[in-house]
Amino acid sequence: MGPIKQTQLSNSIHPFVILSEYQLLVCELSGFATLPNEVNTHHRTKHKDIALECRHGLVKQVKAIPNLLQDQSKLRPPRIVTKPISCLAAPRLDGLKCQKCGRMFRQSQKMRLHCMEEQLWKSPRGRGRPISGLEASVELPWIEGVACQRFNPSREGSRWFEVLRETGKLKKGARLAKSSRPDSSKGVRNLNCEARAHLSDVLEREENYFDQMNQPRMSAKDLGSDALA
Repeated sequence: MGPIKQTQLSNSIHPFVILSEYQLLVCELSGFATLPNEVNTHHRTKHKDIALECRHGLVKQVKAIPNLLQDQSKLRPPRIVTKPISCLAAPRLDGLKCQKCGRMFRQSQKMRLHCMEEQLWKSPRGRGRPISGLEASVELPWIEGVACQRFNPSREGSRWFEVLRETGKLKKGARLAKSSRPDSSKGVRNLNCEARAHLSDVLEREENYFDQMNQPRMSAKDLGSDALA
């Protein structure tokens, strides 16, 4: 399957690009999709170094772009495995994929709850400690180590979807493509390595926060006594 198309309007709406297949506006600095009516809030909270006048200009330009998704409830993740979407945050390689429905999570507790409630799964080992030598993959109804991305840390966009794992050749090609982009380091694009590292840390903490807030509550009874072993 070919790469998902993205369109950049000359840099006039930088740091945003249009992910045309999903009618999404994506911020390349944060790697997350943003609704048109949330552009100003996104910049005010995530990129405070962008001048107020510039933010207001971006808001007007974005409003003039037709056919952009206005409501996250209408957002649907890819139905088939696709190549990593370059304008989104880098793929995570620790995804868990339900073998029955394909739903993805990155926390085993969420996946276990999903399989118990949606697939009526019960652990074959029952209560107590795991049987020595029993392969975990035999009893788990999900696949581990799946590469995945998501459009946003919250709401409908927070659902993970599977992407292809990049080989060394693909990674090299991606780096060459990125290095061939025009240099637009002036103004809001002038982020040094230290600033980028700081931004990455902030976004990671925010992601962990949303994951904790959305974490389902499960008791020891739900998980079985082996969860406490």
